[in-house]
Parts: sequence; C-alpha cells; structure tokens
Amino acid sequence: MAPAPYLKMQSLMERCPTGEASIADGHWIQHGSEPPERWNPVGPVKLQLTDSESFLLTVPSNVGLHAVPAPYEVIEGAWLGVDGKIHVLLTKRLLFRGGIIGLARIG
Repeated sequence: MAPAPYLKMQSLMERCPTGEASIADGHWIQHGSEPPERWNPVGPVKLQLTDSESFLLTVPSNVGLHAVPAPYEVIEGAWLGVDGKIHVLLTKRLLFRGGIIGLARIG
C-alpha cells in the first residue's frame, strides 16, 4: 500500500495536471555568507511525482532549469489553491545558492 503523503499528492496532481506549484514559504537566494533573502523564479515551479518515496520540483532560474528531488517527509502540508496551483508547505527551505537550487535547513 502506498504511503499517505504520496496518495495525497497523487490526488492533488489529478486535480492540477500541469503540476504547477507554489512553495508556501517562498523561494530564497543566498550570496556568500549573507543571510538568505526572497527570490522569484523566472517561470512556474513544477511538481512531479517520481515514485511512492519521492517527488521532484523543477525550478526555472536565469541559468536554466533546476531539478530538486525530495522525499515526501519534507511536505508539512499541501493543498489546491484557488489559483489552480498545488501549494506546498515544506519543512525545508528551497534555496538558490552558488548557481544551484536545493533544499536547506530552515533557521
């Protein structure tokens, strides 16, 4: 039997076939050792289900598309917004640093 977080995301993907996603905590960028600041991707963030253990966020930036794999355990909450996007609250921060986008510890 598939884990509950996977089933929830599968249900949301059925209602949002484009996979367009909004990260509830926002997107962050960090320059050197400076504190992170908010950053906006150059296009829509996409969510894909890869298997019952993990998913993939595809984030566009001015240097290309970045694929960010993540386990379902980092999803604290997910819902379909009135804008038709899948809104995702993560336990980690989506951070653009040194030309790479990945998940980083919050705080």
